[in-house]
Amino acid sequence: MEIKINIEDPEFSRYLKLFAKSNDMILCLWDFDQALRNKIKYNGEEDLQKARDLLHEYLNEYSIFLDDLC
Repeated sequence: MEIKINIEDPEFSRYLKLFAKSNDMILCLWDFDQALRNKIKYNGEEDLQKARDLLHEYLNEYSIFLDDLC
């Protein structure tokens, strides 16, 4: 079985870009989560806990677990 890839195919280009940026997206989400955590922990900004919980709710819906990826 032979797999042929057409690098000029727009769909291939899109997937290649997604693959190339996937690590950056994970790190961005991790940094955002940690920034929220630090504001909650050190500044007592409890309203941000709701935002952090919502972030984790969305991540969980997509089976994305930052602790497993960073």
